[in-house]
Amino acid sequence: MNKPQPTLLDRVISYVSPEASLRREVARQALSNYRGTVSTRLSRPWEASTSQTGQRLPRLQDQRSARDRARALERKNPIAAGALDRCVENVIGTGIQIEPRTESEEFNAEASDFWENWKKNCDTRGIDSYDEMQRKVFRSQLRDGDVLIKWVDDGYDGKLQPIEGDYIKSPPGKYADGMTIDGVELNVYGRPVAFWIESIDPTTYKTTYTKVDADDCNFLANRDRLTDIRGMTRFITTFDMFEMILGYFEDTVTMSRIATWYTIFLKKKNSVAATAGLPSMVNGAGQSQKYVIGEPGQVMVGGEGDEPMLLNPGMPNQSFPEALAAFVRPVGLAFGIPLEQLLFDWSRANYTVSRAIKMQIQRSADILQQNFADRNVSRTYQRVISRAVKNGRIKAAAPLDFWKHEWIPQPLAMVDPGKELAAAKEGVALGVDARSFIARGLGYRFPVLCKQNKADRDLMKANDLPLDTDTPAAPAVDPAGTTDGEDITAEMNAYGTAVRAGAVTPQEDDETHFRTKLGLPSLSKNAKAAWKKDDGTRRPITITPPPGDEKPAIGGALPAPATKDDPKEDP
Repeated sequence: MNKPQPTLLDRVISYVSPEASLRREVARQALSNYRGTVSTRLSRPWEASTSQTGQRLPRLQDQRSARDRARALERKNPIAAGALDRCVENVIGTGIQIEPRTESEEFNAEASDFWENWKKNCDTRGIDSYDEMQRKVFRSQLRDGDVLIKWVDDGYDGKLQPIEGDYIKSPPGKYADGMTIDGVELNVYGRPVAFWIESIDPTTYKTTYTKVDADDCNFLANRDRLTDIRGMTRFITTFDMFEMILGYFEDTVTMSRIATWYTIFLKKKNSVAATAGLPSMVNGAGQSQKYVIGEPGQVMVGGEGDEPMLLNPGMPNQSFPEALAAFVRPVGLAFGIPLEQLLFDWSRANYTVSRAIKMQIQRSADILQQNFADRNVSRTYQRVISRAVKNGRIKAAAPLDFWKHEWIPQPLAMVDPGKELAAAKEGVALGVDARSFIARGLGYRFPVLCKQNKADRDLMKANDLPLDTDTPAAPAVDPAGTTDGEDITAEMNAYGTAVRAGAVTPQEDDETHFRTKLGLPSLSKNAKAAWKKDDGTRRPITITPPPGDEKPAIGGALPAPATKDDPKEDP
């Protein structure tokens, strides 16, 4: 490696302070040991910025250029558009939902209804619902680098105005004050306190700038450095890769087209005579050239002495799928999307691979969901509910914690519902999971889920329809410490003893009573006929254990078994 020659600055420092010059040279030699810091014939020079902080990175012009390129990719490249689509689907989906979590259930119900109604008409333009706005805002953040959501006081419940990063600009004269950077005004601690919004009058084309307080805005940006103020598009690391993808794809398609022709050309000995009568065109050098309009499979026949020549350009690259995957994979890395999901290619994914892919997608989505929900959705909900409470739009008494809530993200689809639900059930049984957590992970609001389940059960019970999911409830414990099961057992034992002793004559009401207590089906037609035949009294009641089980459902002795004269119950 060639030793770097001293620069003019080196010579000046050496003249002023030889000691400082020596330290500088020692540091340069130590730095040269790291290959990533030097340029060789095998490596290009690093395009490093001289900025010491992220406050000036990215510069407004650089950000604007990157934003324009990203938008062009979205319009023209299906892989770029697909990367945005998949990321929005994974993080936002049908929208991040809100579940009020105050101490008052009455307030929670009214706040939830108010929020759902507000979401339907929250756009200042009257176009998007809040769920649709979430998808577009998040997409703009990924593609453009940052986006602003402005709160607009309409004198009623309030609305939202999304503003793309293009319109966040410093007014003339604000560039040099040191406290406004690319449209963001900062305090002495570097905290954004206001945003400057550019607007252009459509009739006069006059440009105006409006200062908006930061407390009235939700600002979302792709910021990686601690000192970043504005955000940069997520495509910034993929521009070169997309150029490679486009070039490789075009080359492969061109080769495929050429390979379909297989035209036989006849090499003419007399080029002048052979090309007589053919159309001509002028090349870049101004020379006239003859050409032939051919067709796939065409054979050109010449005269005597002509030499035939077969064109065989070769078939397209057979490794195109693998090469395309290699180019596309870095795009997925930039967006946290596995290759299989980005290309919709699950041909090599079994259950284990699919589950691993889902887990990786979920981890990537969790981080983005946390940022988007905390900095946008939760703030919006708290503002809307606070305003509703202040204006008396919610009739229920507001508790001290009226702002408390929980946000519920859009979940990913189950890879194998049977296995995953079985695992969830086992987690609840072991006490390491909770039904509310499972419901949240599936994208359901647990209180709403419980209410709906109860409504479904009541409806099916009213129509005399059994539920396969019905399970006996655990016996309740009374203050004395005995359970309902123990009471039933004692009652059955006492009743059976009394019947066998002849002290009690079984009645139809007795059988109905025990059937209800034991959760057994109601009396069958045959059993009712038998009771009627005996004038409402029978020596044995007709409750019998299931085949193969001679014990009662709940511990206790059954009354005397039925005799051969007793009618059997119909199923």
